Amino acid sequence: MGFPVFNVLAGIPAGYYAGMRIIHKNIPIEKHSELIMKVSVFATLVMTLICISSACIALMGIGVGGAIQSMLGLDFEVTKSMIWAIIVIGGTLLICLKYFITRFVMTKTIKLKNRTLI
Repeated sequence: MGFPVFNVLAGIPAGYYAGMRIIHKNIPIEKHSELIMKVSVFATLVMTLICISSACIALMGIGVGGAIQSMLGLDFEVTKSMIWAIIVIGGTLLICLKYFITRFVMTKTIKLKNRTLI
């Protein structure tokens, strides 16, 4: 079982690359917000698939509760309902975070690169 926490960080190079591509292709400013939205939504969909895959592995695996318990050094048993809560709450947070990281990096890249070109 793997936790997809670090997959959120893939939004940084994705946002940077997409922002640089917008700059190098000289795309008009009017289309920037649409492209930022499309790339951010695509990155979010990829993160959703990663979270769903990880959730399926966690729910089908045997001893997942024990693995979480030993990994986090907990002194209580991790139940199936706790695993569901981790999946739902944690997955939702990761998906939202991926969207905002990708959007933020794209926006900052476009703004910074446009300033240097002027």
